[in-house]
Amino acid sequence: MRRLQPESYHAFRCVGAECEDTCCIGWNVNVDKRTYDAYQSCQDPTLGPRLRELVAINIGGKSDDDYARIALTSEGCLFLKEQLCSIHRTLGEAYLSNMCATYPRILNVVDDVLERSLDLACPEAARIVLTNPSPMEFDRKWAWHMARTPPSIRLFKQQKVIPGSLSDISTTFAVLLSSYCRIGKILCGSGW
Repeated sequence: MRRLQPESYHAFRCVGAECEDTCCIGWNVNVDKRTYDAYQSCQDPTLGPRLRELVAINIGGKSDDDYARIALTSEGCLFLKEQLCSIHRTLGEAYLSNMCATYPRILNVVDDVLERSLDLACPEAARIVLTNPSPMEFDRKWAWHMARTPPSIRLFKQQKVIPGSLSDISTTFAVLLSSYCRIGKILCGSGW
């Protein structure tokens, strides 16, 4: 499978407690089935009972990615302590749901191309992408494997459209965006 992503994709690192707008507040926290099962069998004396109590099966869930949800309050995820995730802190990254482990990364498959990007709703992702003084460049490589099974990859299959048109549009957009960034830098100088 081929991969298309901005060069800045790998620069993202969560800043955790330093973030001015934590992603643990203001949205539903979906828990995939694999993680839900791990939560149900968690042996940690403090977190185990809380995980079993505060993570409930999502009756309206349509896939294994939204199998369950973490109970929320107006202050957000109940596992957020001192602006850090107590699940991650105590049990490690392997216990994070797919949603929590990947945000703000976005993964889409268009034809045979895995397109990866960053969601600019995340302040750190926005900072990396929008303040980069270099023109936006795209990394086009073959993706032989992934470290973790990709969650919620949106598959875009060609249906009733001209063959190859989705990948053509995606590639054209990447070239235009890259060119636009170069032209803006030339016209406006390095401060653009």
